[in-house]
Amino acid sequence: MGILLFSWIFFMPLCSSFFGMHVALVSGECLSDGRVCLEDEMLLLLQLKSTLKFNADASNKLVSWNQSADCCSWGGVTWDATGHVSLNLANNTFFSSEIPSGFDKLGNLTYLNLSKAGFSGQIPIEISRLTRLVTIDISSFNDLFGTPAPKLEQPNLRMLVQNLKELRELHLDGVDISAQGKEWCQALSSSVPNLRVLSLSRCFLSGPIDSSLVKLRSLSVVHLNYNNFTAPVPDFLANFSNLTSLSLSFCRLYGTFPENIFQVPALQILDLSNNHGPIPSSIANLTRLLYLDLSSNGFTGSIPSFRFLNLLNLDLHQNLLHGDLPLSLFSHPSLQKIQLNQNQFSGSIPLSVFDLRALRVLELSFNNVSGTLELSKFQELGNLTTLSLSHNKLSINVDKPFPNLPPYLFTLDLHSNLLRGRIPTPPQFSSYVDYSNNSFISSIPEDIGSYISYVIFFSLSKNNISGIIPESICNATNVQVLDLSDNALKLEVLNLGNNRIDDKFPCWLKNMSSLRVLVLRANRFHGPIGCPNSNSTWPMLQIILEFSELYYQDAVTVTSKGQEMELVKVLTLFTSIDFSSNKFEGQIPEEMGNFISLYVLNLSGNGFTGQIPSSMGQLRQLESLDLSRNHLSGKIPTELVSLTFLSVLDLSFNQLVGAIPSGNQFQTFSEASFQVNKGLCGQPLNVNCEEDTPPPTFDDRHSASRMEIKWEYIAPEIGFVTGLGIVIWPLVFCRRWRQCYYKRVDRILSRILHHQDQRASGGRRAHRIRRRRM
Repeated sequence: MGILLFSWIFFMPLCSSFFGMHVALVSGECLSDGRVCLEDEMLLLLQLKSTLKFNADASNKLVSWNQSADCCSWGGVTWDATGHVSLNLANNTFFSSEIPSGFDKLGNLTYLNLSKAGFSGQIPIEISRLTRLVTIDISSFNDLFGTPAPKLEQPNLRMLVQNLKELRELHLDGVDISAQGKEWCQALSSSVPNLRVLSLSRCFLSGPIDSSLVKLRSLSVVHLNYNNFTAPVPDFLANFSNLTSLSLSFCRLYGTFPENIFQVPALQILDLSNNHGPIPSSIANLTRLLYLDLSSNGFTGSIPSFRFLNLLNLDLHQNLLHGDLPLSLFSHPSLQKIQLNQNQFSGSIPLSVFDLRALRVLELSFNNVSGTLELSKFQELGNLTTLSLSHNKLSINVDKPFPNLPPYLFTLDLHSNLLRGRIPTPPQFSSYVDYSNNSFISSIPEDIGSYISYVIFFSLSKNNISGIIPESICNATNVQVLDLSDNALKLEVLNLGNNRIDDKFPCWLKNMSSLRVLVLRANRFHGPIGCPNSNSTWPMLQIILEFSELYYQDAVTVTSKGQEMELVKVLTLFTSIDFSSNKFEGQIPEEMGNFISLYVLNLSGNGFTGQIPSSMGQLRQLESLDLSRNHLSGKIPTELVSLTFLSVLDLSFNQLVGAIPSGNQFQTFSEASFQVNKGLCGQPLNVNCEEDTPPPTFDDRHSASRMEIKWEYIAPEIGFVTGLGIVIWPLVFCRRWRQCYYKRVDRILSRILHHQDQRASGGRRAHRIRRRRM
């Protein structure tokens, strides 16, 4: 007894030391809810963090991994009561780096989610050693954005899953597997017998799908979209009795869809879109369906009668279905989305559609649906966000006030129908509104701008709308596409200034005969100015060309003489071109000299090259010329000296060379007009020209040029001088002619003075005059 007691006393400290050591190695911290946070795995996770290249702002999960912080606050990491670890690093930004190889040290890992995290390159073999994994998700969208996708080459799919016997979910969407049907099917069926979820979309798989896949009896979700199987639909898919979701869209499947697939009672999601084959009648057996997508399959005939009590989404668009829209189709109160567009349906829209109070999307465009549509009924569909009825034969008479549509109707597409009357008022929060190609005949409502403040696309083209474009349309600050073409509208002002429009010169505006004011300043227009392939003119343009009435009642801001000014009433004699602060390039067209009524020309802040056209000397009315901040070269044309009305000139920040012309207005311009042109010299710059001859002047230009003599000005002068010479020359050089001339003058004076009272004095004066001239 003493020996036993002694032994027990000796053994207890030893047990305490042993078990204490074990706890220290395995259990670092016990959480209040029973979860165990393992210290050694915490250290492994910190090591894993150090190998990852990530953005601290975008990867907020990893930022919280800190040894001093409570492990339960680590983002993306959870432990259960048995010490099993779940790691979720989805939706991060790892800059296309490879997946680290240290995951195999996390022996208790059961859940690993690295989806949409920016990983690329080879998936490491170490992941195959995580034998306790139940779920693995390495899905990637890299292939959709042009960046390298993760791939399975060495190891391949078989090597990755060969040890993962506990695996229940496998998500490898977007991973480059590049395997034949038998290869990838047998790799899965032999290694992961308990697999329930298989998602291998966009994996570069090829077919046909091998029958060995049928061994995975527990499969309930199969998503194999966007693979190139090029084979018939395998009928053994019907053997998955637990199947709830089947997606085989864009797989190039063909032939008749097996009837037994549509008899799987548990099926809730069925997506067979973008394949080829007729629609089976047995689809009516799928009474539990929530989602049905059979679009883009070339189905013909009519829709079979079915009743899906729980159906939420129905997509049959882009087929060859015809006949009347079936009433049974619109009698499922749970429906949220109906897409029947791009078929050949006819008849009228069943009134039962207005009983679908949960409906969010209704698309019936590109059919032959007819009848008169009561838009007021759509008020009852308060959840409707998309209404597309375009390319039908629907009639809507909106002579009465247009009814209020659902407030959150973001997409309203009614184009290419038989709509007439007044223009409907768009829903307040709509972003896409298309009324084009109808028969609306009214004018655009004055307050239209208050209804399209959120609109991105707005079209009223190809109607019979007349009148003016209301000013309130400028309140549509979010609009990116505004199409009012092919109407009888009168557009007079188009101000596109101070935007970010990145385009070439808008030559198409030449076709708008009523356009009077066009402002393009401060944008990103590029390329050459001009329309070489167009013979039309700008018949009414004033700001940037000409216009014909006395005043135009509007306000526009132009840059003239270095200052911005607002023209509230634009005189018809005022013409201005302001293309400043864009990205136009090439040479300034010689035709610019044809705009002889131009007062203001501003081409500053562009990329024009070449020489300043000498034809600009013809712009005799020009008061302000700004060609600064371009890449112009060559000499300043002496023809510019003839611009006597020029009060502002700015040629700075170019590459001009040679002497600055002198004369007329050029004598008044300051040094700032010519600064930062390293090759210029002469006044007003403090740079002397190296040439021996002085800078050309206005008079020198006339004497040296080969200008045509304008006889209409010179001939009268020559005639006057010649006539004067004929009279003066005989009086100076011929005495006989001079005596005869004076006798004639005396005789005339005598006759005149004969009738005056002082005849005697006049006679003596005449006598003295005669003797003096002898």
